[in-house]
Amino acid sequence: MLAYAAAIGFFYVGTFANIAAGPFVYIDYFGLSPTEYGLVFSSGVVGLMVANVANVRAVAHIGSDRMLLLGAMGAALFGLALVLAVITNLGGVWALIVTQFLFNSMNGLILANGVAGALSSITDRAGAASAVVGAIQYGSGMIGSALVGLSANGTPLPMGIVIAAAGLGCLICAWRAVSNRAFLG
Repeated sequence: MLAYAAAIGFFYVGTFANIAAGPFVYIDYFGLSPTEYGLVFSSGVVGLMVANVANVRAVAHIGSDRMLLLGAMGAALFGLALVLAVITNLGGVWALIVTQFLFNSMNGLILANGVAGALSSITDRAGAASAVVGAIQYGSGMIGSALVGLSANGTPLPMGIVIAAAGLGCLICAWRAVSNRAFLG
């Protein structure tokens, strides 16, 4: 149960790193207007909705554990691509927008399937499991916000590093959760 919750938690470290650092990165560093940033930020909702619809259509065929792994792999891949875009400045602000959009879209696969896995692993205490998942989710958000705030250096690099590390942590925990379940039968 905790590995599923940790996968969600790591993803939310990255999500809240974006929420905390995004206005600085996009408006102050790259020079987008507040309106343009609002459009960039809100476009992530579209990605989340598309991923949710894809999840609904695919989960019955391939299972929630595989969907969680796909989302976690995407989070790791797009998080690494984001930090690479920040380090190289290849593609400028557009590379950051696209990789951030794709990272955030993985929420549609990670949250639903991570919660399903956590709750199904402890059916006799589903209410307690749900509370733990929620606490880890939002507690992790505070950690992501704090990490980018404490490491701020006037560039997008702290946000990129936190998001990439969060994506990798999400993948490691999702892999562990799914592997434990497969091993235990």
